[in-house]
Amino acid sequence: MNANPVFISAGGQKILKGFHLIFAAITLGGLLSMLALFGLKISNPDINQFPMDRSIYLINNSVVYYSVMGNILTAMTYGLFTRWGFFKFDWVVVKWLLLIGLAVLFMMRFIPSVNGMTSLSDAGLNTAGAEAEYSDFVQRGLFWCVVLIGLFGAIFFISTIKPWGKRKEDLVSNIRRLRIILLSLTFLFLVFGIIGNINLNKLRKMPIENSKLSNLPDGVYEGSFVGGGGTYKVKVYMKEEKMVQIESQNDRHSQYEKFARPVLDRIIENQNANVDGITGATTTSKCIMKAVENALKH
Repeated sequence: MNANPVFISAGGQKILKGFHLIFAAITLGGLLSMLALFGLKISNPDINQFPMDRSIYLINNSVVYYSVMGNILTAMTYGLFTRWGFFKFDWVVVKWLLLIGLAVLFMMRFIPSVNGMTSLSDAGLNTAGAEAEYSDFVQRGLFWCVVLIGLFGAIFFISTIKPWGKRKEDLVSNIRRLRIILLSLTFLFLVFGIIGNINLNKLRKMPIENSKLSNLPDGVYEGSFVGGGGTYKVKVYMKEEKMVQIESQNDRHSQYEKFARPVLDRIIENQNANVDGITGATTTSKCIMKAVENALKH
């Protein structure tokens, strides 16, 4: 059986390198742009913060998120189908550790900080303790942005200089079966990522009917909606054909449920379940709005 690894041709590697560099440039440009916006926010605390927060949110979720995923996938392709492998060279091992660390910190620390500060400023910072919580999110977002830029700089330096040589033993690159497993995992990662994004986009674009409150008797109307990682339950209190209070009783224990709660005030203010969601918690806002819509139908 031929156990020789299948490598990409020289021309294919040039194309792969081009995509890898494009994703890297987009990631670095996005991070530096967000760092500049964080600097403007902190140096101008008295101006309306939401426009800058929304800009950071859009850059992060619409640009940097996908470029980071692109970096990982092209790096994975390099490991699977070029002579560099995964563990053949010490510098590649260190680069992979840094890249994984960057991705984890980006997903688990930076994104929640950006979503948190954006949702609070969109809601108006009117609740008790909102200013302090908002400031904490801003400081954390700035800190993790600097950390991510530092990690990215280290990855770029190592990739350019290649400071360490070849290892004595290659644990992965020449093992055909493990290469197939890694390729399969990458494919599953793509599939689940695509399906997850499709489901989230469906929720974000989910239509909400305008509320028809005329002729609704006074009382308490209960409704629910299942989606977005949990069951969203609400109680809508009606008096004189107006919504006077809405209680949310969701079983999803997530900070995004907390971020989205101000959408209830918007619903009461507009007397309509169809309102603008809270930026940074758009999906959860839509789920709550749908639960209110369902309650008013009963």
